[in-house]
Amino acid sequence: YLTKNRYEVDFLTQSISGKKKLYQVVWDTNDITTMTREQRALKEAQAELNIEGEIVTADSYILNILRSAE
Repeated sequence: YLTKNRYEVDFLTQSISGKKKLYQVVWDTNDITTMTREQRALKEAQAELNIEGEIVTADSYILNILRSAE
């Protein structure tokens, strides 16, 4: 998704029931410049579309897999 100010969010999904959600994928969470840019894009898209969003990191992805395996 591309915001009006041309900030990019990686994924805009829609479930079978029609619920939409934004996902921003960030590999290097230690780089403050990267995190600031990614958060800015996600927040702007959430405001424009009035939907939920989530930042996905390598750590959060792995934790999600482990939790679903329990």
